[in-house]
Amino acid sequence: MSGTSYESLKRFFESAPAARKATRPLARGARVNLALDAGPAHFTMESGAPEVRSGTADDADFTLTLPDGAVSRITGLGAEDVGAFGVEFFKLVIDRDPAVKAR
Repeated sequence: MSGTSYESLKRFFESAPAARKATRPLARGARVNLALDAGPAHFTMESGAPEVRSGTADDADFTLTLPDGAVSRITGLGAEDVGAFGVEFFKLVIDRDPAVKAR
């Protein structure tokens, strides 16, 4: 899969300190399908580290819809603080604009 959102999320979860800290407590079995504007992807901890892969996971815990605007805001965070990441994600959940609302 290609697409700016997919590549940005992949890079963010696999290298950003805040993302790595936020996902550290998750079990290896954690899987989340991602409904991106460019198509389906999924997040997994299967390897023991956060990864974003193309396509859907057959046994996902849930599906998270992330429009391009939401992905840009998450991956554009300059802070390495996991708290800032959490606050930004929560803002996306309660946002009323469908172009950025995470659901």
